[in-house]
Amino acid sequence: VASYNVLNLDARDPQQHFDRLARTIVKDLGAPDVLGLQEIQDDDGAVDDGLVTAAGTLGRLIDAVVAAGGPRYEFRQVDPVDNADGGQPGGNIRVAYLFNPARVSFVDRGAAAALDATEVVEGADGPHLTLSPGRISPTAPAFAGDETRGWEGNRKSLAAEMVFEGHRIFLVDNHLKSKRGDDRLYGERQPPVQGTEVQRAEQAKVIAAFVRQILVVDPEAAVIVLGDLNEHDFRSPVHVLEGAGLENLVARVPLEDRYTYNYIGNSQILDNFLVSPSLARGAEIDLVHANADYPASEAASDHDPVLARLALGAR
Repeated sequence: VASYNVLNLDARDPQQHFDRLARTIVKDLGAPDVLGLQEIQDDDGAVDDGLVTAAGTLGRLIDAVVAAGGPRYEFRQVDPVDNADGGQPGGNIRVAYLFNPARVSFVDRGAAAALDATEVVEGADGPHLTLSPGRISPTAPAFAGDETRGWEGNRKSLAAEMVFEGHRIFLVDNHLKSKRGDDRLYGERQPPVQGTEVQRAEQAKVIAAFVRQILVVDPEAAVIVLGDLNEHDFRSPVHVLEGAGLENLVARVPLEDRYTYNYIGNSQILDNFLVSPSLARGAEIDLVHANADYPASEAASDHDPVLARLALGAR
């Protein structure tokens, strides 16, 4: 399973952007069974015309992966409300899943709209989602915005159920509030004010509560929370998620290798990968430095992808 921020990808981007991303997915990541993507834009990108669909964007990426020698992935996502989720005006940024149908079965349940919340219910064989894919609390102030607190609308976290070799997996793909507006670490104001962290922490609380509902029904459930959390692994929003019983696999990576992004020469973690106890056993993780060490003219994105190998049913 991999997580990858694909840098405001839209269907009108030059083919080179798609080809570079596809090479990373196929050659550097080994064509993972599942990818959680961030920064997928609608089919005409930053054109503010009310269009919100992204089938063209995802379809071009899938075709590029096939051309690079990879599998023909399928995708799942939920279209946002126009201009409600931040990012470039008109771009209608969102998260999405790619999965290899020859390896993984996606559990399609319901037909979620942008403001429909998926819920955890207990079935005869354990926890299930009422909507798959479905957004987690999309109308909560931490995601929908709160003018009284200076919070703008933000990308909604997307939950999904999948089945691999008889094992049910719950995934939550995230792209939390950006750090835009925070002080630079070594700027003129010290200590720096990190105001956006409060909104990310509230978003993390919503996600953590959702994860707890799954693990209360089945403490051995396979749960993955991944994506561009826009947060360092040692900050409070990540600790909130860990408090739900998840382990951040990024913490297993040696410090000198623990980065997925470079901001003004400061190599840092923004992309995290957390798993429930049943998946932590025997898990392996790699921060694949395919982009952060390279100039923008050569990189496929400004983020490195994160790749994990997980042993389902490990004891």
